[in-house]
Amino acid sequence: MFGDELGPGGLLIADETGFVKKGTRSAGAQRQYNGTAGRIENHQIGVFLAYTTPRGRALLDRRLYLPEHRRSEP
Repeated sequence: MFGDELGPGGLLIADETGFVKKGTRSAGAQRQYNGTAGRIENHQIGVFLAYTTPRGRALLDRRLYLPEHRRSEP
């Protein structure tokens, strides 16, 4: 497992990042404040979990954030 290669004593890092999107066909895209762009934009939000040590880093999981009103749509 990655823990053997990266070693103990690492940190878990949770991060959310906005991805600017044009159009209306991207899942979860909506107009909201985007810190990356510094303004209100049509974008998606990705949430990421990583593990890091001085020996390296590994992506553990990633999810696309879906706003509550979009979760029940077919």
